[in-house]
Amino acid sequence: MPRRAPAASEHEWLRGLRARLGSGGPAVRVGVGDDAAALRVPNGRTLLVTTDALVEGVHFERPWLSPRELGERVYAVNASDVAAMGGEPFAAVLALEVPRGVRTALLDEIVAGVVVAARRHRAELVGGNVSGGPVLAVTLTLLGLAGPRLVTRDGARPGDHVVVTGRLGAMAAAVRDRGAGVRTALPPVPDRVRAAAAIAPIATAMIDVSDGLVQDLGHVAAASRVGMRLAAGRIPVARACRMRLEAEATPFALTAGEDYELAFTVGAEHVTSLPRLARRAGCPLTRIGIVTRRPVGVTVLDANGRPLPLRAGGFDHLAAPPRRR
Repeated sequence: MPRRAPAASEHEWLRGLRARLGSGGPAVRVGVGDDAAALRVPNGRTLLVTTDALVEGVHFERPWLSPRELGERVYAVNASDVAAMGGEPFAAVLALEVPRGVRTALLDEIVAGVVVAARRHRAELVGGNVSGGPVLAVTLTLLGLAGPRLVTRDGARPGDHVVVTGRLGAMAAAVRDRGAGVRTALPPVPDRVRAAAAIAPIATAMIDVSDGLVQDLGHVAAASRVGMRLAAGRIPVARACRMRLEAEATPFALTAGEDYELAFTVGAEHVTSLPRLARRAGCPLTRIGIVTRRPVGVTVLDANGRPLPLRAGGFDHLAAPPRRR
């Protein structure tokens, strides 16, 4: 039988974890077990740092995901941020907040999920922290190495085209079903690190779509001081989302979030190369709009060229009342 957490103390569990993880790869000078990890950064490259948390009751309920899937997911949402800047993951640090009575076997599975996901990118889990708390919370800090060209949110220019990877709405639709008591399987977070490496050389700006396409592109528009006009009919809505929401699928997919796709802008001279780029990226690339000079912000147009009415969308952790992502 798995032991319950006071049967194995925090430090006993950490000692066992250190033994299982070992000393790490060649980039790790000091790994799990000291006050901080020490990493070699190759060839003076730019180091990217991001962090994200998955909190029980906010981002997930325990029946929705196995512990291993939870570990894989917290890694993947961080990898999406690194990809959005044209980088690749390098090393991770994990913090666990654990309520009383949680079995150490569950913690082992979360760690295993992080390790398995990280190894797909040749990244290492190199340290972290464990603490008691009222709910299960999993926080990952991910270090990444920028590629030859660092892509940020502030480079979009009037005349650029707006492009998005993959399909939108499937995860949020599944979370919506779960919240309504329907046992819909949650799709995995897409891995767009390979896509980012293909896109970065030509992208003028990029962001990952975590809080809703319109909201996230709004951040790019604000940082670049430009407007964006999106065509509702060109939004690539996931089949599962269309089946569940029918006529409301496109407005939902525009604002719901949880996609972890990449939205980016490219100059008009690169539009004809997008089909070839999609093959290198390993995912669909859909041109959904154009960058304009004014007004700053994002407008979605229907088939008749009229602004599409959208509910206030995009996730805000500080909004009241809170709602699940």
